[in-house]
Amino acid sequence: MSLHLLSASSRAACTQRIPLLPSLALAAVLLTTAFPALAQKYDSAPTSAILFKNNLGWIVEEGRGKTDSEWVSTRLHGKPVVGTLRLAPVTETKVIELKTYPTWPGGRSPVLAAFEAAAVGSKATVTAAGKTVEGRILGVSTGTVASESMLSLDVDGTLVLVPTAKIERVETATPAIPAAAGDDRLRLRISPKEGNFQIRASYLTGSVGWVPVYQLDLAGKDKGQLSLDAIVVNDAMDFDSASIQFATGEATFPMRDMPSPLFDPGITAEETMRTVLGGVGNAMQQDVDNNPVYNRMNYVQAVAPNRFQPLPASPQSGEETHLYGPVELSLKKGERSRIGLGAGEVPADLIYYWKVPENVDTTQDRNDVWLAARMTNRLSFPLTTGTVLVTRSGRPVGQGFFTYTHVGGEAVVPISIASSVLASPWEQEDDRDRNTVNFRGARYDKVRIKGTLSLRNLQDKPVTVRVEKPVSGKVTASSDSPASDERFVSAYDPNPKTTLRWTVEVKAGEKRDLDYTYETFVIRYNQGSSY
Repeated sequence: MSLHLLSASSRAACTQRIPLLPSLALAAVLLTTAFPALAQKYDSAPTSAILFKNNLGWIVEEGRGKTDSEWVSTRLHGKPVVGTLRLAPVTETKVIELKTYPTWPGGRSPVLAAFEAAAVGSKATVTAAGKTVEGRILGVSTGTVASESMLSLDVDGTLVLVPTAKIERVETATPAIPAAAGDDRLRLRISPKEGNFQIRASYLTGSVGWVPVYQLDLAGKDKGQLSLDAIVVNDAMDFDSASIQFATGEATFPMRDMPSPLFDPGITAEETMRTVLGGVGNAMQQDVDNNPVYNRMNYVQAVAPNRFQPLPASPQSGEETHLYGPVELSLKKGERSRIGLGAGEVPADLIYYWKVPENVDTTQDRNDVWLAARMTNRLSFPLTTGTVLVTRSGRPVGQGFFTYTHVGGEAVVPISIASSVLASPWEQEDDRDRNTVNFRGARYDKVRIKGTLSLRNLQDKPVTVRVEKPVSGKVTASSDSPASDERFVSAYDPNPKTTLRWTVEVKAGEKRDLDYTYETFVIRYNQGSSY
C-alpha cells in the first residue's frame, strides 16, 4: 500500500544536501528527477444542497476521474458532521476503502510527529514542485533552516532537507495516518484499478444556511402583495451553478457541531460517543435551534398574535419540512446572495389586536391594543418563520415576523401600540360555593367570575378589532358570540384552559363592551392551610 501526501503549496521546491559523514563535502542539489504518477487526484464540486435556517447545509458533490492506480485522492469542500458522510460510486467503480489524507503544515504538528514515528527508516520518494528525490527517511526537524520544518532524508549517504511546507507528494510503504485537524482530503481505494470513475459524496456541514425575508405591501381594502426572498449565508465552499433548495423547518441535528472523526484526528471514539449520548438526552430540551417547535417562534415582544381560529386546511405542496426551490446558484465562499422564492396577491389589511392577559390587573392603567397587519396565505407554498417588512403603497409601516403559516392559514403581525383605539379590562368575583369539590386530596371552591372588556374608538371612522381573552375555567356566558376553545392541559388542575376570540367592528367615537362569565375551581386547603 502506498502513502501519498499532498501540500497546498505550489512554490518551488527547496532542498539542502548535508553530508552524513564529516569527510563528505557539503552540496546543494535541486530535485530534478522525473517522477511518475503514483495516484490520481480528481476534483469534486458541489452539485446540489439543501440549506437550513440554523446555518447547516446538506451538500451533494460529485467528481469524475480516470485512474491507473488503486488509490485516488480528493478534497471535500465542507467539513462533514459526525455520521453524515456518504460516498457512493455512480458507475461500476466501487469504493473499497476510505482514509484521511495527511498534509504538511508549515509548523511541527501531531501529524508530523506521527509520520516521523511511523516512517523513520522507510524508503520514500519525495516530490516538491514536480521534482523528486528518493532516500531513507531520517525524521522531521523544526527550525533547522530559516525556522522551517524540514523532512530529513538519507540519499546515498548525504543528508537532504526538504521544507515540509513545500512538499507536494511522498510515497512510502508506511500505512496511512490521520490528516491534520482542518484538512479535508480523502484517499479512496477503488476498484477496478484502471479506467474512468465517478463518485458522489453527501454530507451535513456547517457555515452555510439561509434566512427568510418577507415583504407585505398593503394595496387596499383586504388586498396585499406578499413576497419571499432567501438570503443565503455562505462561509463554507464555492457553489458553481449548483441546485439549491431551502428548508422551512428546523430538523433536529444534535451533533451538528461534532466534526467527523475521519476529518479531525483530535477526536477520539470515546469523545464522539459522549457527545452522541449527551445529544440524545439534551438536544430537544435545551437546544432551541435543534427543536422543531422553533419554527413556530413562541415569543413576540409584547404579544403572541399568530395563532387564531385557523381557516379550513387546504391542500399544499411539500411535507412537514417544505422545500423551496430548487434554484440555480453560483456563489463564492464568504459571499452572500438574495434570491426571490415566490410572490403573489393575498388578502391582507390593517386591524387592531388586543391580547388580554389571563390575570386581569384593573389597577394598571395602560393601553394594550396593537395596530397589526393581518394576512391570509393564498400562495402555493407555506410560510416559514422569518422577518417581514409591512409597507403601504411602498412606504414602510412597521416590521415584525411571520411564524409558520400553512396554505390557507392566517398570520397577524403587530406593528405598534394604538393611540386612537383604547381598551381596558375589568373582572370581579360574582359568587362562590365553598368546599364544592375534593380533587387529588385538596378541597376546592367553585367561583363565578364576571368580566367586561371595554373598547373605545377615538377615530372618525369604524375600525375592526381582534380580541383574545384566555381564562382558567369553563365559560358559561358571553356577549357578541365569540369563538372559543376549551381543553384540559394538566391532570393536576381541575380547570380547563379556555380562550375567547372576538372580531368586532367599533364605530367612529363608539365605546363598546364585551361581557363574559366563567366558573373556576380555586383550591381552599393546601398542605393543611386554609385561605
